[in-house]
Amino acid sequence: MEDAVVQAVRNHFPTDEPIDDAQLLDRHLSRIELGKNELIVSLKPPEQDHADECNDDAALRIRLPWSPASSTQPSSSDPNL
Repeated sequence: MEDAVVQAVRNHFPTDEPIDDAQLLDRHLSRIELGKNELIVSLKPPEQDHADECNDDAALRIRLPWSPASSTQPSSSDPNL
């Protein structure tokens, strides 16, 4: 999952500047939402001259298909928990 998010952010913000994954995400990532069949990657809006004009609606969202991998951990819907 982490690799898919990093790759999506790198594809959206191509750069020749050497930057590690942590710096890239710190600079551009606002949040990640985990949906049933997708990851919704919300990016920070570009720098603006007037910070008061910036709001959450301006944030760009990238939708990535995702499905949970099989796991041995019980799910929260497991009645035996």
